[in-house]
Amino acid sequence: MDTSSLKVERGSVIVDSASPPKSRISAHVHDDSICSSDIVIGRILWLPSIAELPKNAVQQVHPKFEGGADDVYNHPVVVCSRPSRDRVQFFIITSFNSRSLEQRFGPTPFTRPEQERIQGYLPISPSQPHPRLQMWENGLRTPVILLEGDKKMLKNSFINTSTVYAINSMSLRPYGSHFNRRRPEHFIEEGSVKVMLDWSKMVAHYSPGPQYRLRQPKAVKPRLQERPSTEGETGERPETPQVPVEAGTKCPFLMFLKVLAEAPRKAFHELRSGSIPLGLALGIVAIVLGVSKILSMGLHTILKYGYWGIRRAILAMWG
Repeated sequence: MDTSSLKVERGSVIVDSASPPKSRISAHVHDDSICSSDIVIGRILWLPSIAELPKNAVQQVHPKFEGGADDVYNHPVVVCSRPSRDRVQFFIITSFNSRSLEQRFGPTPFTRPEQERIQGYLPISPSQPHPRLQMWENGLRTPVILLEGDKKMLKNSFINTSTVYAINSMSLRPYGSHFNRRRPEHFIEEGSVKVMLDWSKMVAHYSPGPQYRLRQPKAVKPRLQERPSTEGETGERPETPQVPVEAGTKCPFLMFLKVLAEAPRKAFHELRSGSIPLGLALGIVAIVLGVSKILSMGLHTILKYGYWGIRRAILAMWG
């Protein structure tokens, strides 16, 4: 199986197992429970003592081994697979009682099985690999695993990638909870996760199988943002600012005359649509007719008296 394409789902986001998400959901502060969406490949957790867990809580799944594994309890572990909702697979992390690989296995591993055993241990920075096994016959150098955020383990530690174990996910605890109440989270750096899985495939022929997919939460429609209140501390609404009006347009009569003069069709359209009150329009029409009649009567009187004046003047000249 190609570990570069392995994916697990964390919360509502699907991420590559070799790329743990940058934003982490913190573990609870007042208990030792772990958020289910936080159990991802590359996270370092704590395996409690055998007295705190049910009998045979841990099973060795690769290489296949029937029965429990009593010597793995009370150790930090790193998640290497989550095949189901309630089960996780992990590698054991050991410090060899604060010893290096050279101190644990000696400066010169003589037998081939001993060399292969040492080869399965990946050091977590700043731990160092065995000095005699840093370069292999194929030219592949033993890598060093890095943690996110330049964090360090409590002791120089090594990941045993040769053996894989399985346990109920809720049986694990946050790493460091037995030393530090704040329980800072520890994750292997994204590039080192892929290196760890590829190394295990090379030395132990282990590959994680299909991964459990967390249920995605339903999308929640965002609520419309309420308009912020403009009321003052006294509960009174501030006065609405007055919009300046052009000179000569305050009077409805002058407004209608202006519209009528500029666009007669628009004026009649507004009259029909109700934008201009009918009473106002009738009043304006009556005023216009009255003024027109007065003007016409005045003009008629002027013409009448002008006619008679001119006639008398002509008769007086010829008489």
